[in-house]
Amino acid sequence: MKKTFYYVLGFCIGAMSLTGCDKNNINNPDDLDGINNNEYASLNISEGDSCVNGYYYVDLGLSVKWATCNIGAMNPEEYGDYFAWGETAPKTDYSESNYKHSNGSFRTLTKYCNSDLFGTVDDKTTLEMSDDAAHVIWGDNWRMPTEAEWNELQTNCTWTWFENTTDDTDSMYFSGNIITSNKNGNSIFLPAAGYRDGTKLKREEFFGFYWSSTLYEYFPCMAMYMSFYKRDHDITNFFRYDGASIRPVLP
Repeated sequence: MKKTFYYVLGFCIGAMSLTGCDKNNINNPDDLDGINNNEYASLNISEGDSCVNGYYYVDLGLSVKWATCNIGAMNPEEYGDYFAWGETAPKTDYSESNYKHSNGSFRTLTKYCNSDLFGTVDDKTTLEMSDDAAHVIWGDNWRMPTEAEWNELQTNCTWTWFENTTDDTDSMYFSGNIITSNKNGNSIFLPAAGYRDGTKLKREEFFGFYWSSTLYEYFPCMAMYMSFYKRDHDITNFFRYDGASIRPVLP
């Protein structure tokens, strides 16, 4: 099922009012009386099939259902919050020295480590639910996608770069990938939200960086994530202390 979302000042309004999922709802267009729809840039993606614990998901015909928004976002085009891998709250400084699961260095990991060259070995390679930001913040069965689930999204969907290139200064610019299922035609949008390194936001509007719950086993100071830009997308590894986006899934 497709639905056209119109964007203005960062809000998403649809052709119908949705109720019952107030934590992550789509705004009722009746609340925006007098706004001219010609001023909006539009983006065609699937509406949420249903909601769990207040958050909408889309069924792409894959092994998991994908949320319509990032954690911390109210609408699909919004960046939302950023998280270090295995941390469950956003912060202002994403640095090696203040990473939760180490003693100040990637050589002194205290959890999720399979080599004594990097810290205390526990051989854990997937985030526990207590360290999974999607599960902790959204509750119920929400969780972060695994590396395998990101790969499933990559190989079973068509990724189409989208930019809101309107000349209207009142419309919000955003960019990212429309991801359309090759199985059922449903789609989600992943904004190019960049990432946080230290106190700085970097590469926003050009790149997206999305955590998986899977450790990079060859160098446990890193974890696997989905990265993309206009011309390509791939699953690779990223330092655990950097801040990336999270798009939750449901089993």
